[in-house]
Amino acid sequence: MRILHVLDHSPPHASAYSRRVMAVLRQQRALGWQTCHLTGPHHRPPAPRAHTADGRATPARWHFYRTAAAPGIERLHLIGAVHCLAHRLQQVVRLTRPDLLHAHSPLENALAALRVGRRAGLPVLFEAHAPGPMSPPGSIWARQAPALHGDARGQFDGACRAFAMRALEALTAARAGAVVTNSEGMRRRLQAGGVAAGRITVVPDGLVLARYAVRGAISDGHCGAHFGAHAGETTTVAGHILIGASANSEQGFDQLLAALAMVRQRHNARLLVACDGGRIGALRKLAERRGLAAQVTAVLRAGDGARGALAASAGWPPPLVSAAPTAQLHRLADIVVFCEAGMQPAAAPRKLLEAMARACVIAATDTPAHRGVIEHGRSGLLFGAASPTALADALEVLLATRSRWPAMAHSSQLRWYS
Repeated sequence: MRILHVLDHSPPHASAYSRRVMAVLRQQRALGWQTCHLTGPHHRPPAPRAHTADGRATPARWHFYRTAAAPGIERLHLIGAVHCLAHRLQQVVRLTRPDLLHAHSPLENALAALRVGRRAGLPVLFEAHAPGPMSPPGSIWARQAPALHGDARGQFDGACRAFAMRALEALTAARAGAVVTNSEGMRRRLQAGGVAAGRITVVPDGLVLARYAVRGAISDGHCGAHFGAHAGETTTVAGHILIGASANSEQGFDQLLAALAMVRQRHNARLLVACDGGRIGALRKLAERRGLAAQVTAVLRAGDGARGALAASAGWPPPLVSAAPTAQLHRLADIVVFCEAGMQPAAAPRKLLEAMARACVIAATDTPAHRGVIEHGRSGLLFGAASPTALADALEVLLATRSRWPAMAHSSQLRWYS
C-alpha cells in the first residue's frame, strides 16, 4: 500500500506536530507500507518543492514534496490556501500514484485532500486534532479562538469564526472515509457534530521510552532525596516527602501551597516547583504569605534568568539550577502534581506523558485532557480542579498506599510506551 500524507509542516522544523508525524511514518514503514509526503504552504522555512530530510541519525531518508507559499491574499484566506494546496496535491498524486490520502490537521489539508480524492477516486483519511500543542501555528486554528481581551465586537467575531470552523470540521470529517484523532475530547466533539462513532479512531500521543531516563525503582520506603543546589552546595531533604509540580500560573501555585499546608499537618512534606527564573519573585511572595517559604524549593533552567532568580529568592532554600528542570523534578519528586488552572487543550499534555514515561507517581486535575491519559486509581489519581482540599485528599490517598506506587508507575509505561 502506498500512502500520501498531506502535512502542515515537517522536519527539519521541530515541533510536537512533526514528532507525531514522524512516529506515524516510521510505524507505517515498519508495517511494509510505502509513504509519500507533501507539506502545505504554511511550511517554514521556505524550501524547494522537493526536499530530503533525515528524520533521525539512521540510513532511512525522508523525501518531502513542498508547496510554494500562496502569494498575496491567497495566503491569508482559507479558500486560497485550499486552492493552492489542492493544485499542488494533484501534481504529487500524478507523480506518486498513491492508494490512500492521509490528511493531517489542520482543516485546510483535509479540504484539499477531499477535493483531489474525489477527482482521482482515492479514499481519504482525516487526522483531526483540537487546538492545543499539536495545532500548527500558521493554520486557521491560530485565528479561530474568540478573543479573551478587547471589545465586544472582537469577541463576537472570534466566537463566530470558532463556530464556523467547528461546523466545517464536522462536515469535513463526515465526508472523509475515516477519521483519526488523538484525544477522547476531540472524539466526543466530532460525534456531537454528527460523525458516526464507528468511523472515529483515537490514537493518543505517545513517547519513545528509550529517550527518557526512567527514575530508580520505587520502594515502600522511598521518601525524599539528596540533591545539589547551585554553586555546588548540597541541600539535604532525606526523610521528607517531595511533591513536585510546574508553577505555570500563580493560581495553580497558590492551590499547591494550600494543599501543602493541609498535608503538612500529618506528613513531613516539601514542595519542589519548576518555574521560570523571572517568576520566582512573585512565587516567593505567595509562599511567604502562607508561611511556607522554607518548605518550597525552586528548580530553574540554567541560563534562563538564573542569576537574577538567585538574588530574588532570598529567604528560600537555594534554588536547584539544571539544564533540564522538568526532568530533574521528575527524578527527585516522590509525587508529581498537575494542577493547571483554566481551560486545557483537548490533546493530552506532553509533560504529563513525559512524567509517565519516567515512572512518576502522578496526581492530576480531573479534566478531559487528563482523563484521556490517566486511569484513575491505576496509573494515577484524578482530583477536582481548583480545589486545594481535593488535591490534599488525593495526596493523602497516595501517601497511605505507597505499596501501590511501583504498580502505578508500571501501569503507565505498559499502557503508553511498551
